[in-house]
Amino acid sequence: MKRLLLLLTLLIVAACTAQTNTELVTAMPTFEAADHDQARDLMRQYGCRSCHVIPGLAGPDVHTGPALGNFRERSYIAGRLPNTPENLVLWIRNPQSIDHQTAMPILGLTEAQARIIMAYLYERT
Repeated sequence: MKRLLLLLTLLIVAACTAQTNTELVTAMPTFEAADHDQARDLMRQYGCRSCHVIPGLAGPDVHTGPALGNFRERSYIAGRLPNTPENLVLWIRNPQSIDHQTAMPILGLTEAQARIIMAYLYERT
């Protein structure tokens, strides 16, 4: 009986303190609207589709990296970073600085290019 009471207490506390994805999304700062054509061109140029399934961008059904749909609704980027526009730009530009074991390479994108892709992922997916 004590174990059941403890379990119920822990579940209630967890339910009361959990932050939902909706709360994270509404707290997300705004960013400049994406140029979808330019974003798709950049993702083709840098080969993003060779590892990721990206809504709105044709390519093979690959699963090397995670699918990038519903990006705005995610709590974390790469399972580590809180999902914010600035963190996504950082990840796109230099994923190895966040996780030195990641398979995602440093592609040499400029900050402006990473921002275009970031905006696309938040708007389009």
